[in-house]
Amino acid sequence: LVRDLFTDSFMGVIGNWCKENGCELTGHAVLEEDYYEHILANGCCMPSYEFMDIPGMDHLCRGIPSVQAEMQLASVAHQLGKKQILSETFAACGWNVSFEDMRMLYEHQMVHGVNLLCQHLEAYSLRGIRKRDYPASLFRHQPWWKDYKIFNDMVSRIGMLLAEGKVDFNVLVLHTIESGWLLTDDRQETDGYAQKLLGVINELENAQIQYHLGESRIIKRYGNVSNGKLSIGTQNYSVVIVPPAKCLDENTFNMLLEFKKQGGTVIFTEELPEYLNGVKSGKVIDLAKSCIITDIGHLAENIPEYCRLISLEIADSSQFEHIRSTVRYFEEAQMTMYYICNFHENESKITLNVKGKGVKIFDALSGNTVPACFEKCGDTVKIHTNISSKSSVVLFVYDREEIEAAN
Repeated sequence: LVRDLFTDSFMGVIGNWCKENGCELTGHAVLEEDYYEHILANGCCMPSYEFMDIPGMDHLCRGIPSVQAEMQLASVAHQLGKKQILSETFAACGWNVSFEDMRMLYEHQMVHGVNLLCQHLEAYSLRGIRKRDYPASLFRHQPWWKDYKIFNDMVSRIGMLLAEGKVDFNVLVLHTIESGWLLTDDRQETDGYAQKLLGVINELENAQIQYHLGESRIIKRYGNVSNGKLSIGTQNYSVVIVPPAKCLDENTFNMLLEFKKQGGTVIFTEELPEYLNGVKSGKVIDLAKSCIITDIGHLAENIPEYCRLISLEIADSSQFEHIRSTVRYFEEAQMTMYYICNFHENESKITLNVKGKGVKIFDALSGNTVPACFEKCGDTVKIHTNISSKSSVVLFVYDREEIEAAN
């Protein structure tokens, strides 16, 4: 009830007014992370993004951003065909924040779908409390202001590519906030289900498996099942993962039944939901008996091979949890973009195996492409590259032969 009232009576009213008056709506919801405060703030923030022309989030301080917040945002935006995805970033990073710090914070968001930077903030003046109000001021007060263009141009180039490229992921992870709705008198247990969701997310990301989150209201309004696929708006999924949960939305469950009947892959993890729409039911457990049931640690092993858009080898296996990636398709250019980030303290040596016939590296600092080191192996290429600490590489893999490897 709170979710629907907030979405329809607040965000929906503003979004519809903007459309009627030639405006575009952007911004962010409050408290997008975890479940407990998220629920108290708006029931669930994902449906709000339907009414934003440029859906957004924010991230405060220098800690690694919330993957949950990033993927809630990007998933709805991709599903509903919204090209630009915004984040308000760098608030409370302090006056001594460096370009390296900012790059790491924003690339973590970009590799999870964000492509438009809203910088917090540029103060007209530093008089009074403004000097200490969520610094830094990213403006002429900085001694590096004249060089700031280098950073902005770099992230803008990657952001443009992310926005213009086609997204086509095969794996859907159900958002489990309904489990939190049952438990709002127990913050630890409520947030515990958000942590279980994050466990599933991290397992997929460590295996470089691309995915979206599916929220029940968005699924109800934009979802359907046909030809063995569960579709939400522009996205079509052949695998649906149910994280450990106490409760599922009944409409979502009915779609899972039809999806399984049509040959779709449904994977349950650890705890099987005992409630539908808050009412105890054995229906989900009955469905699970005919599906894959696995613990989170073995989840990636149960994902079909065709869902793995990236085959990545990392020389130092301890770095797997620090390497993140995403994929975009450019059909007219006959090119696929692989964007891979290294959030480890050390350089990472990687080998990428993907379909293609030629490879170039896109240098985001200059905007130029340069030759890449790769081997041709029939219809695939093997790419060898090093990614510096807290840095990234953007690879263009072409379906045509004329791209020659670097020496």
